[in-house]
This record gives sequence, C-alpha cells and structure tokens, in this order.
Amino acid sequence: MATTFDDIIDMGLSKVQDYKLDQLYSVNPQYFQVITDAFLKNHLGDFSCCRQSLDYDVSTRSFVSDFTTQEKDILSDLWVYSWLEWHINNVTQFENVLTDNDYKRHSAAENLKQKSEYFDRIREKYSQRMIDYQLSNLASYIA
Repeated sequence: MATTFDDIIDMGLSKVQDYKLDQLYSVNPQYFQVITDAFLKNHLGDFSCCRQSLDYDVSTRSFVSDFTTQEKDILSDLWVYSWLEWHINNVTQFENVLTDNDYKRHSAAENLKQKSEYFDRIREKYSQRMIDYQLSNLASYIA
C-alpha cells in the first residue's frame, strides 16, 4: 500500500507543537492540508539517496512507494525541518521591536538564535539518519 502524505505529516506533527497549525486546522482544514503538504514537498530532494521512488500523486496525496519505517522517519524529519524553516523565515522575526526596551530586543534576538540552533540540530539529525540509511543498505548500492 502506498504511503500517504498524512502518514508522514502525522509523524512530523507528533514531533512539534504549533498552536498556529492547530488553529489553522480548526478554522480551515483544507488550507491546513495545503500548508502541511507544502512542508512535505519542500525538501523531498534532500532525500536523494532514498532507494524508493519519491514520486507522488497530488490528487490522492500519496507517494507511489510504500516506504519503510526508517524512510518515513527521515521524511518526517524533513517535514519538521521545513516547518521550522517556515517559522525562522517569518518576516516578523526580522522587524524591529516597536519599543525601546532592550529586554524585548534581546529576547527576540535570543529567540531567533535558539530557533536557528535548533534548525541546525534538525538538519544534522536528518543528515545522520540518511547516512545510517545508506549504510544499512550499502550492499544494494554496490550491486
């Protein structure tokens, strides 16, 4: 059975807590689906070492492949990475704080720094998982 987008997105959602996505789902489930599908598709190319096809059918919201648990976990890490990238690239993070309170400026800068560090850790995590994936399938790459 082909892996659905929801299979991967549900795994990704279990790794993050985002009240904005929760609210979006409550208000507009169709738009929630568009946004979360985009997160999934954004970094599929990063998993170029996947032994199975990453092709998908937009109308059924499913891949043509039936991914292993390991492959699904890597794809869900990529989903989280894309989700976090969306948060970090939010233009409001780069706007000046309206007050002159140094605490608020520092707090916004510190928040962005922490998100960026977490972003790097997520990239390292999925990169390591891809290396482990390749090593576990090394015989098939040689043959």
